[in-house]
Amino acid sequence: MNRKPKNIFFYLDKIGGFITYFRNFFINSLFLIILFFGVIIGIISAVISQVSDNEKEIDLSKISVMIIKFAGSVADTPRYNASADEFVEILTGEKIEHTFIRDIVNSIKYATNGDSPINHIIIDASNLSNIRLDQVETIGNSLKTFTEQGKKVSFYSKSYSQAKYALASYANNIYLDPMGSFTINGLTIENIYFKELLDNLGVTVYTPKAGTHKSAIEPFIRTNMSEHVKKEYQEIVNTIWSQYKEIVTSNKPNVNLDEVLYASEAYLNNLAKYKTECNLAKELGFVDFCVSKEEFISKFEKDRNIVVDNNNHKTLEDINLKKTNSIDYLTYLKKTKNKRKTFNQKEANVDVIFGIGEITDIAEDITSFSPENIVPLIKKSQHSKKSKGIILYLNTPGGSVTASEEIRRALVDYKKSGKKIVAYMTGTTASGGYWISSLADSIVAHPSTITGSIGVFALSPSFEKMANKYGITTDGVTTNNNANRSILSKQTENEAKAIQLHIDNTYELFKNYVSEDRKIKMDIVNQIAQGRIYTGSQAIKKHLVDELGDFNKAFADLKNLIHSDSTYIIKYRLPKEKNNLGNFSKMFVKAMAKFNQNVALELFNMLQDNSNIKALLPKHKANTKTEIKSFMPLVVTEAK
Repeated sequence: MNRKPKNIFFYLDKIGGFITYFRNFFINSLFLIILFFGVIIGIISAVISQVSDNEKEIDLSKISVMIIKFAGSVADTPRYNASADEFVEILTGEKIEHTFIRDIVNSIKYATNGDSPINHIIIDASNLSNIRLDQVETIGNSLKTFTEQGKKVSFYSKSYSQAKYALASYANNIYLDPMGSFTINGLTIENIYFKELLDNLGVTVYTPKAGTHKSAIEPFIRTNMSEHVKKEYQEIVNTIWSQYKEIVTSNKPNVNLDEVLYASEAYLNNLAKYKTECNLAKELGFVDFCVSKEEFISKFEKDRNIVVDNNNHKTLEDINLKKTNSIDYLTYLKKTKNKRKTFNQKEANVDVIFGIGEITDIAEDITSFSPENIVPLIKKSQHSKKSKGIILYLNTPGGSVTASEEIRRALVDYKKSGKKIVAYMTGTTASGGYWISSLADSIVAHPSTITGSIGVFALSPSFEKMANKYGITTDGVTTNNNANRSILSKQTENEAKAIQLHIDNTYELFKNYVSEDRKIKMDIVNQIAQGRIYTGSQAIKKHLVDELGDFNKAFADLKNLIHSDSTYIIKYRLPKEKNNLGNFSKMFVKAMAKFNQNVALELFNMLQDNSNIKALLPKHKANTKTEIKSFMPLVVTEAK
């Protein structure tokens, strides 16, 4: 077989392919080298930035002003190290703001110390969205101690809500924007009732309960609030409103809250007279100055004889550190950390475990108040040689009985080790929250805390009427009359009896826990239970709590229970994600994000061993069967 001779074009094609291969190889290699060194440079810059931030020297002896800027709601817990938050920070390069109440309180405490040169605290609450009365008093008492040392607090906000003003009342000078709002409403408890809607839709909600005052079922079976519940709630709002007025009038003895109650005759007359709410509040003694933030900052600089640049100051952060000798409260905490170390050989830990939100069987994330998150923390504290006791920091309306009991069992086991427990109740700590905390060696609650609700209920809907209304029917076979527990079937009489028995038995167990743990006779428990709710100041009279106070009181109680001369270090025990990024991994992803955010996302997922970022996706609750709940969904709000 004869071969055709290869012409010149064949060889040119081979040479061209060879050149193309080397060109692509050279370009791709160059790209990889540039990318490699770019990432290395990014990591080095991140390390240098982190080191420089950590080693940045600030002469604390020359700092005289501390700035506290609130962001969002005041949080009961430190920030959880959730992977989603870490990734958002990596991509944006900005810290997610988190206002932890203990950081605020501790920064004020250390600024109050005799050796602290800080003599002025500036508070900017313009971005403060929500603060409870117990949080107001906790922070306010720290500010009060600070001012009693002859030091000064200036408080600025673009507007004042009711709760925000209670905190501001602790300041020496209160500033409000000339066009800002000043709103004092009073308190209200209001429920939404669904009975007529459910009847119109053809939805039946079965609501077995134990406890005459267990009111959480009323929205499903009534069109209004029952008289006995209305009476109970009225006592609650009256008590808390009295506590609110006591805070404001003790700090501002010359003001009259009745003069500024929103839409009252007195308020309308005063607003007509003074034109703006700022002028109204100033003339009636509630605020001291009506100024914009720029004017507030300029006044601050002028009062301190500071020569400023010709910059147009917009925020408190624009105050030059060197010119004003000021420091952010979080930076102050960080920079004074080493000074506060005791290096005592007898140091011991007091562990704080947070139970915030509804008690659930399944943990959606690390913030969930669930056995999956809480029980391991109790076990760690129990087996830690340095840990001497637990403060249960609670703010929960209750929730699942099974979850509450699982957490309680872990605490029972903890107490068998000889260690002590103090329950600190804030906000609303009721029903399932009380189920858990009743066994504590001491229970501390704020006077405004909502607690009690010792009762049990269940909710179980049936859509049979709705389905029939639209032509949907069911049919089938079964081995017995009660085998079919479908939402498209109505509840049988025996099924209703079975559920009620479960609830009654759970209620009896709940009352037994209260009687045994709190050393209260059962006939008294029968009276104070029934699903009734109490403020902390009411609950102490019923022997449901031992002390009224704040976190510091709970800490002092635990130290007294331990009976040791050790120096105690407070340790916050928080759930951790199993695949949390390490520091080097964070810097690597951060460096990559500067070049390509999509690649950074893939790298982040690979390092996390996850296919996505769970916390960034919409949350879907597990579709579980209806179960018995011990839950008190009461919210005390400002009137709107």
